Amino acid sequence: MKGCVLLAISLLLLSTAAACQSVLEMDGKETAIVLPTSASTPRSTATPALVVVATSLPADQLPGATPVLTVEECPIVAQEVDTPSHFEYFQRIPVEVLEKRRAWREPIPEERVASTNQTLVSFGYRLVLKRKPGWDYPFYDLYERVSLLVKSDLDAIWPISVNSMGDDFALLVEELNGPTFLIRRGNIEQWDQGRHCYIPPVFVGDDLVAVEAGEQHERYVVRREGETVYDFTALVVPGLRVDNPVKGLWSWNGHWVLEVDGQVIMGGRRLNQDLGYDEIFGWRLLKGQPFYFFRKNNRIGVSYADQVFSYQYDEVIHYRCCEPAAFNVSGNETMVWFHALRGGIWYYVEMGIYDEDQG
Repeated sequence: MKGCVLLAISLLLLSTAAACQSVLEMDGKETAIVLPTSASTPRSTATPALVVVATSLPADQLPGATPVLTVEECPIVAQEVDTPSHFEYFQRIPVEVLEKRRAWREPIPEERVASTNQTLVSFGYRLVLKRKPGWDYPFYDLYERVSLLVKSDLDAIWPISVNSMGDDFALLVEELNGPTFLIRRGNIEQWDQGRHCYIPPVFVGDDLVAVEAGEQHERYVVRREGETVYDFTALVVPGLRVDNPVKGLWSWNGHWVLEVDGQVIMGGRRLNQDLGYDEIFGWRLLKGQPFYFFRKNNRIGVSYADQVFSYQYDEVIHYRCCEPAAFNVSGNETMVWFHALRGGIWYYVEMGIYDEDQG
């Protein structure tokens, strides 16, 4: 056992040096980014850390016009030694690595409520966070105007969506051990999470868009103000599927965007075909700009704000179920974190747009 630990440490140290150089392809040009290594640090005492391997800025934009994506990697272990598929793997990630971006990765509930309330205030609504004895997570009460209680003891709040006119919003809330409700300005209706694939609706312009599943979860439709605008069939053997093929629904640039099992559909067009990618996954908005992974020729790259970081990884864990699902790509509106394989080494990677004052 001691020999295995020493082998793992040696591999980590060797790969840390390798991580200090990365090649990006931006607008068809490859740029080598070399970061300094510390020759004075003894191998026996060096600690793996998140290494900044790249930052991106569109070449045709002035500084500050588009957010800069910071990419940080930490080599974890050789592929033949271990793989991110079981909970014990998390013990391999150094505590200081996880702590560096925790404030962005896991914002406290008070910050999330404050952010939602910034949007709700213009509609006369507000969320109030409260703590209950014996519970290790917070609850929320939703008020209209000053003191009219709309819903109480909410234990889940979804991201809020606002229409383009700015006179209506859509917010999903869930009561403790109770139903889910769709809150709109002056209206409340019960919301069937299963029927809607556990995906909240979004405004595209002034129209509310939602995805719905058929009874057997084989056929799916996208509805815009109740009218079907797109339908598709999930690639699934009936009765055997254990995960949700619909990964997310967003509103961007006047279009609805849907991720379904490695395919991204924007307003009815399949981006995979338009861009020539075998697979697109992990699509989301970071600071209002599209971020996603793509697979082409068995290599995985990253795109952000129409800039491409090509052929960075051999594999990125995603779409796993059960225990390995803990290592799927995760993210929020600020950053993405994931586990990736390159050159026989597993890495823990964080990519994000950071306000350094927050840390």
